[in-house]
Amino acid sequence: RILLQQGVFESLMGNENLTVVVSGVPLRDFSQNMTELLVDYFERKKVTAGVDYDPEIEMLMFANAIKGFAMTSIFSPELYQGDYLEKVTEAFLKRYK
Repeated sequence: RILLQQGVFESLMGNENLTVVVSGVPLRDFSQNMTELLVDYFERKKVTAGVDYDPEIEMLMFANAIKGFAMTSIFSPELYQGDYLEKVTEAFLKRYK
């Protein structure tokens, strides 16, 4: 929730003296690594996806879906009752396999 506040994420990413750690890696490095991983994945998928495939658009759609899912789970956890989380996870795996 803190990172969603206006200016907080940018301040954290731009502050050399402040280190936020995600999975044992500084946030700046973690973000860079994830971006590189996603760019590589969506670029490689272009080979088999066809001429209408746009890796940049696919990556943006993927990232926005993840962000929306995360925000909904933070602000409306009651929507994730029962097997909803499992169904969403399966749908993501199926689409981005």
